[in-house]
Amino acid sequence: MVFHWETSKTYIECATTGTPTFGHLLFYFIFCFVDVLVHFFQLISMMFIYLHCKLSS
Repeated sequence: MVFHWETSKTYIECATTGTPTFGHLLFYFIFCFVDVLVHFFQLISMMFIYLHCKLSS
């Protein structure tokens, strides 16, 4: 979680310092989108594992 936050912060700093070009911002939004998807899938898989454990016990 700390690593995730650090990478997000680094990308924000990259996007805000200097001149944020269109490509830069596009890359940042893609990064955020992928990040959200990964967290979403992790959440779903955790729920499935939890339900599976509940049902099997």
